[in-house]
Amino acid sequence: MTRSSRNRDVGGARAAARQPRRASKLSPDASHVSAVLLAGEFLANVVNAIPNPVFVKDEQYRFVFFNDAFCTVMGRERDELLGRTDFDFVPPDEARVFRV
Repeated sequence: MTRSSRNRDVGGARAAARQPRRASKLSPDASHVSAVLLAGEFLANVVNAIPNPVFVKDEQYRFVFFNDAFCTVMGRERDELLGRTDFDFVPPDEARVFRV
């Protein structure tokens, strides 16, 4: 393969890559959705098996993911913590420390 033919092949691939996709290819099928849900459930089970508190916050500092050990340390049920911030549980001066 010559250098010029390689460049044409690459250009052809690029042109093909720019073709618009059909909506059906962008829509996940049921098996893909099921696999994603199972993976999320598996991750939650693994994290929940960790004996130490584990938590994740979003960009607004809300608790979005945590294990049972975190619930125990906080002395709260899961539904009391989900979507809440430190300001909902500790004095403002303490809550600000967690944002630094």
